[in-house]
Amino acid sequence: MPNRLTGFWAEARRRRIFSTVGMYVVAMWGLSQGAAELGPVFGAPDGFVRGLVAVAVLLLPVVIVLAWMFDLGLRGIVRDPGPGASHAPREFSETDAFNSGLAHQATISALDLSRGIGAVLVHWTDGAGQSNSVTLGASFFLGRGQECRVRFYDPLVSRKHARVYFEDGRWYIEDLDSRNCTLVDGQKIERIVLEGLSLVQVSESSPTIQLEILSPGPATRAAIDRVLASTPIAHIRPK
Repeated sequence: MPNRLTGFWAEARRRRIFSTVGMYVVAMWGLSQGAAELGPVFGAPDGFVRGLVAVAVLLLPVVIVLAWMFDLGLRGIVRDPGPGASHAPREFSETDAFNSGLAHQATISALDLSRGIGAVLVHWTDGAGQSNSVTLGASFFLGRGQECRVRFYDPLVSRKHARVYFEDGRWYIEDLDSRNCTLVDGQKIERIVLEGLSLVQVSESSPTIQLEILSPGPATRAAIDRVLASTPIAHIRPK
């Protein structure tokens, strides 16, 4: 029962139920105050303000249900697909080929390096305070899903929360319509170029990770080969 209750509160927080109700109450309070001041000027009946408050109270459950079902964000009002869902289309990449066993490890490594894309060094500190890192030479996802090379164990993180990929000579990180957004160096982003060392956070409770862009070279190739040989996945748990 405690686990279910904790999960419910986490999901309500993810869907911003509390902040939505708070904004609704503040808005209705302001409206009632304005009605109380302006009502007599326009000849409103004596019970107008009380009626307005009663209607606001009756509409509160409707507001909660709508806040649970829909999300208002930068892309407008969209239906919430549930915890961890992603709106991003599935794309076939070298990472997909590797995970599905459709390409040989050395072939993937050679393909990445022949394109001169370098790699991304993912660095994080686990719950025990131990420093960890892994080098990834192809596109990868960050999120809760098992298909994510950088996997978070946090209910506030979407199944596919963000994607790191190489395009037009640069590495990018893109938020995949996540409810709790993606922060890069403290700034909310939708899509941004990764340069040098960047601090990335996908929820308030999850640890901040570092993404460092590595240039092509023998050392980078050796690091990618080690990753392909041992198939590590970054397991990042809340502190």
